[in-house]
Amino acid sequence: SLRERGFIEAARGLGLSTTHIVAKELLPSMAPYVAMNMLIAVTGAVYAQVGLFFLGVLPYEADNWGVMLNLAVFGGGAMTTTAALPYMLAPLLAILLLTLGIVLVVDAMDEIFNPRLREE
Repeated sequence: SLRERGFIEAARGLGLSTTHIVAKELLPSMAPYVAMNMLIAVTGAVYAQVGLFFLGVLPYEADNWGVMLNLAVFGGGAMTTTAALPYMLAPLLAILLLTLGIVLVVDAMDEIFNPRLREE
């Protein structure tokens, strides 16, 4: 849909090369969309891996937040006592901080690459 926008038609009307149009007009406009797709893909991969380890589908060979959650909930008795609560909160906090960090990186990329957010 970006190809039919007015600024692309104006650049074509000025006789700019295709390379210039792609590098200077299209890529800065596409960067926020690519960054948001990266956010969705990375967080989805993290959640899927943690979920599979938590459910016990993947082996417990590696140290993982999902294994830590599984052991805290099922092995430590977090459902009946509060003794395993710190062991359950640590991986949840790590997942939360990772997601927040990814969101902040994408927001920074959006401010750097999105020409509409720049003040002139």
